[in-house]
Amino acid sequence: MAPPKSSAPRARDKARQVQRGRMQLISRAAAVLRALEAQSGYASLGQIANASGLPRPTVQRIVDALAAEQFVSVDPQRGVRLGPELTRIARAAYVDLAAIVQPHIDNLARETGETAAVTVLRDRAAVYIAQAVPDRTIVLASRVGAPIPLHSTANGKALLAGLAEGLVRSLLGTELTRSTRNTITSVKELLAELAEVERQGFAYDEEEQTEGVCAIAMPFRDVTGTTCSLSVVAPSPRFKANLARFRAALARCRDAIELATGMADNGRREPRRTAQARLTA
Repeated sequence: MAPPKSSAPRARDKARQVQRGRMQLISRAAAVLRALEAQSGYASLGQIANASGLPRPTVQRIVDALAAEQFVSVDPQRGVRLGPELTRIARAAYVDLAAIVQPHIDNLARETGETAAVTVLRDRAAVYIAQAVPDRTIVLASRVGAPIPLHSTANGKALLAGLAEGLVRSLLGTELTRSTRNTITSVKELLAELAEVERQGFAYDEEEQTEGVCAIAMPFRDVTGTTCSLSVVAPSPRFKANLARFRAALARCRDAIELATGMADNGRREPRRTAQARLTA
């Protein structure tokens, strides 16, 4: 008589299904909130559906759930906008994330000998929330809290890569400002580069924002599951000579940050393209 089969594999499969369902729900809610952020005010359900890539009935269900928790506010005449509870939580998370990442980017700056930074998406721009400057004669630094463009910086591209095309277009608008001769000013060309960023995991700024300055960045997820950007910036000659070393150091730092924020899921990271595909499932 064969021994009874263990129920452990079935229990593990069920636990994985539950976890995937939770991640899908969070991803969809995040897509709705990002779409509202891009609108900078009230938006209709149709506008949210177009920007997020979600079916309108799904958007309606998510909006109802978010409204019950005051994460969004609904006006029958004007539409939906971000709510007061989300603002309060975001303010606290902004401060906490900076404190969490600071020791890690301090290590990154020491390891690379270059300026390291973390940015988040705020008001259609990449905004510095933390920065570490190495102890050397010539360094490149920006003010914490300062916004930088999304289309012409490595930080911004890392934040955009993997988002639905409608949302990217909403965030960028129709005109991309030229900062240097290397700046991409075509939305179509930028979308093609973002697809490559998503595939490779790294975003680059090769003198696109400032002459003589280059940067490399990669996305990571914070404690809320929101994508942030981790970067190293250096003068062009040092950048090109040390690019492989920067890639390796960034990946290690990203892993350490996600472990510290509890987003590392036992070393297995869900690709952003997979998460984005789930938004339209």
